[in-house]
Amino acid sequence: MALPTTNHSKMALPTINDSKIAKTATYNRKIAQTTTNDSKIALPTVNDSKIALTATYNHKIAQTTTNDSNIAQTATNDSNIVLTTTNDSKIALTTTNDSNIALTTTNDSNIALSTTNHSNIALTTTYNSKIALTTTNDSKTALIATYNHKIALPTSNHSKIPLPTINDNKRAQTATNDSNIAQTATNDSNIVLTTTNDSKIALTATNDSNIALTTTNDRKIALTTKYNRNIAQTTTNDSKIAQTATNDSNIALTTKYNSNIALTSTYNSKIALTTTYNSKIALNTAYKSNIALNTTYNKLRNVNNHNSERTNADNYNTELTNADNYNTELTNADNYNTELTNADNYNTELENADNGKANTDK
Repeated sequence: MALPTTNHSKMALPTINDSKIAKTATYNRKIAQTTTNDSKIALPTVNDSKIALTATYNHKIAQTTTNDSNIAQTATNDSNIVLTTTNDSKIALTTTNDSNIALTTTNDSNIALSTTNHSNIALTTTYNSKIALTTTNDSKTALIATYNHKIALPTSNHSKIPLPTINDNKRAQTATNDSNIAQTATNDSNIVLTTTNDSKIALTATNDSNIALTTTNDRKIALTTKYNRNIAQTTTNDSKIAQTATNDSNIALTTKYNSNIALTSTYNSKIALTTTYNSKIALNTAYKSNIALNTTYNKLRNVNNHNSERTNADNYNTELTNADNYNTELTNADNYNTELTNADNYNTELENADNGKANTDK
């Protein structure tokens, strides 16, 4: 009797709209268990967006469902149900906007474990920026998740999930203070690509020095970051981030190919001083004449006063072409072994940048 009812969306709808029927079904444990345990019954329901939307907009139904751990566990353990739900952005948005549902979910460790262990769910969530932003804007949900060690650890161990963390400062600090979480996040290029493509998330990340320090140590992250001018400007204004970036030769080499980043860097005297202490970066910079020329514009400190001296870097096409076309002038820095050795071996020629603070202060 159940199958024909759920397969026919017009028959199923009146049931959900009638709160008395819905209450009776959800409070009757035997009915609820039978429904959720039968994936064939559940699938037709979630595939019909009208039914799903009606269910999520009915606060009483949603609360009753999330409060019954048996129902929730069965739902999250069935990948077919979850995939269908996450692919419908309207359902997801409704769920994340209801703090009561979110709180109930995060408080039940069994639900969290089942959800985070399913990579397909995580991928769908991170690629939908609206879902991620809505989730991170609810500070109560984020705090409960990070303070519950059992929930946080399984989540962070799944590399596709940590993205939404960075919009909440307290949650971000917790993540960066746990080296296991940070390593997992930075080592997964898929996370980074998704993050950098969403400028709002990226800006939040660069404004938090703890996150930025971890990020700059990963070459794949640096490569993706350099194409977003807003990220570059924010990064160069933070001296702690700049020092870490310049000390990592891979990041520095990648940065110099992007004229927009280079221009922003040269206007920040602290970054310039740190760069000169790293011989490998300095040598590679010298091979790029356009960067050297742009550096000479650094006569005034306030970039806003340079409108008459330089236009937007995007308009410099007549002066410098894309670095990718400079193959005849400079080869990949990895092939420069005969001309310059690793900066770590230059101790006899230049002191560590940390020991040059006296000169920097002057």
